[in-house]
Amino acid sequence: MDPIEEVPEDDYNPLTSFFKKFHVINSKISLPEVDPSSLVPYLYVTIFTLSAIALFLKRYPESIQNIKKKITQSSNEESFKEIAIEQGLIEKSEQLKKHAWNNWLVKLEIDWQYFNALLESEKKKCLEEKENDWHEWLKSIENKWMHYNKDMYIEYESNVFEESKAWNDKEWEEWIKTEGKRYMQMDWNKWIQENEIEWHEWILKQWIEWKDDKILTWILKDWRRDEFEYWEKLKSMTLAQPLLDRVQNNYTKWEKRVDKEKEQWKNWVNDKQDLYLNECAKWTKWKENKLETFNEWAEPFVNTWIKQKQWNIWNDERNKLKSEQESSTEK
Repeated sequence: MDPIEEVPEDDYNPLTSFFKKFHVINSKISLPEVDPSSLVPYLYVTIFTLSAIALFLKRYPESIQNIKKKITQSSNEESFKEIAIEQGLIEKSEQLKKHAWNNWLVKLEIDWQYFNALLESEKKKCLEEKENDWHEWLKSIENKWMHYNKDMYIEYESNVFEESKAWNDKEWEEWIKTEGKRYMQMDWNKWIQENEIEWHEWILKQWIEWKDDKILTWILKDWRRDEFEYWEKLKSMTLAQPLLDRVQNNYTKWEKRVDKEKEQWKNWVNDKQDLYLNECAKWTKWKENKLETFNEWAEPFVNTWIKQKQWNIWNDERNKLKSEQESSTEK
């Protein structure tokens, strides 16, 4: 096998002069005599290098943490600067926000006047439509009292048909003028109360929907929502002095402003709501008018009922119904 060629010498390289002492022949290395003192400088270099590497590896994690800490500190400093700028803008805009609320209240009053006028118009229209209901009800009551009513006990707790088996005409006349007329009054009370409840519920519904829509136009303003979200976010942050005092001061101002708005809104609503919870003048007048009409109807109706001896119709219809029921049972 041919011998391996020697590496060209480099007189200026100490490593070259070191390896020059080796003879490489047929892949076998033979060591000539070496002076031990010549190796000392290289051992010092090796030991120094290994020590430096060990020290570097020991301090590497600490260096990384310091770098991260510096980055975090830098990031926090930038964040605190932004918060300080934001707080300055908040302080400058505080008075403007108070003016915005006051202006909104002024506009609210104008809008309410328009709403109330429109509602009064709707009330009038509603009562006009209820006239038809009134006439239909009066016809139904008249028809009801001209015929036998199998539900007399259920409606009035009256046993008139059992009690009247041996009555003469005078006793029937006395009954319709007293008990019968009182039951008719009960019919009136029931009908007017049902309609009054419906009337008040309708008015209250109009008012509640309107006022709720109005306050939402304020609560859902973009800048107001942003403001709320900003303070909620800031609550979770840890701030240092003097920024902390500044933030807390502005937060307190915001809370007081919002609380004042709530209180003013509550007072305004309570003041207006009395108009919709209390008796409506239009309804009161309409109800009194219908009661008068009812009484004017009841008196001649009772006289007609007596004149036609309507109790005989009652008894005939009752007997006929009983007969039909018995026939049906037998089948």
